[in-house]
Amino acid sequence: LLDIRSSLPDMDPEGVDRYLNYTRGIFHQTQLANLPSPEAMQSIEEVLKALGATYESVVDFDGYALDFLVRSLPEEDPLDSQEASF
Repeated sequence: LLDIRSSLPDMDPEGVDRYLNYTRGIFHQTQLANLPSPEAMQSIEEVLKALGATYESVVDFDGYALDFLVRSLPEEDPLDSQEASF
């Protein structure tokens, strides 16, 4: 859906916005219908909890339904964990 702006760059921006508003609800419902099963969601959630991950489940991201949004942690700098030797 969001590709319409790049696919039709000459289309009136207000018309595109109206179209997106008309279709957003049904598109989002379709996205929700395609989420993993409740059993799979529970299994994934158990793993995320065991890992200590910070996450949200069933997130609306610009009309797309994400099953999980997992926050990443900053990567550890390998130089911070080693002593410098000169």
